[in-house]
Amino acid sequence: MGLRSDVKAFVEMLSSGAAESPVNAGIDEGRAMYRGMIEAFERPVGDLAVVKDFSITARDGHAIPARLYAASQPDGSAAPVILQYHGGGWVLGDLDTHAPVCAEMARQTGFTVVSVDYRLAPEHAFPTAYHDCLDAMLWLAGSPDEIGHKVEGIIPTGDSAGGALAAACAQRAAEGGNSPVLALCSFYGALDMNAEGGSMAEFAQGYLLEADGYGGMLLAYFPDAALRASVEASPLNWDHWEKHPPALIYACEYDPLRDQSRAYAAKLALAGVAVRYRESKGHIHGSVGLRQVMPSGHDDLVACCADLVSLVEEARALREHN
Repeated sequence: MGLRSDVKAFVEMLSSGAAESPVNAGIDEGRAMYRGMIEAFERPVGDLAVVKDFSITARDGHAIPARLYAASQPDGSAAPVILQYHGGGWVLGDLDTHAPVCAEMARQTGFTVVSVDYRLAPEHAFPTAYHDCLDAMLWLAGSPDEIGHKVEGIIPTGDSAGGALAAACAQRAAEGGNSPVLALCSFYGALDMNAEGGSMAEFAQGYLLEADGYGGMLLAYFPDAALRASVEASPLNWDHWEKHPPALIYACEYDPLRDQSRAYAAKLALAGVAVRYRESKGHIHGSVGLRQVMPSGHDDLVACCADLVSLVEEARALREHN
């Protein structure tokens, strides 16, 4: 079908130089450009009943900034919590860049959403971000007072690099038994750090996430390339797929990372795990985080949230049966 009309207009804007991808810039410039891109091209946060900041203590004593979003005041009942790890290639992004999508997920699902501002590379190389995200998940599993209600279960989610972090944390929890994870939700995740060929080559240029910039981000987070094959870095290399929680895997047709999502969903299906795979035809990387300039991405996000609510109901039923 080719690119959607709104996506094509954005891609043409990028190619004309009227807008520039922050992925291809230096670290400080890229971070500022990324924040500017979100301000210009993403929807506003909108109204919510609860938005509050707090911090989570990491294993090394670092205070991890976090933010909670809720569409209604908690009534004391146990409920799931979406734990969001932002994208940005482990180098870009923060609580503010992903506030709009967190707020929308809270509105659409009715679940509490907690966003985690893990430490970034190159200042903090692998596995610091992974450890911060895992520490946040373990903290949340204890139903801390900051949440305002008992945590029934956790839904790790993230886009791009955040999708990799969410998947790695969900897998780690599954290996221990009695996992607090109800389901995984990955948006165009970077799931194999050594991937090449296929969509990585086909869409290497001209679709926002470009090969040179992505390679620079990999180098920043993984200065030791030998670590990229570990399951904590590349969740596609995991060996225990039958233990994986139910999952929603979202991909975009014109995304270098597309084939990684396809492969992850296929492994889940072959292992008999409940999986919802949604591939956005005619869309590019970043679709659900640039909804002002690409409005069709909003419809995709709404559809994913509906899928996620349904998947959580299935996960609840599965837990009760077991």
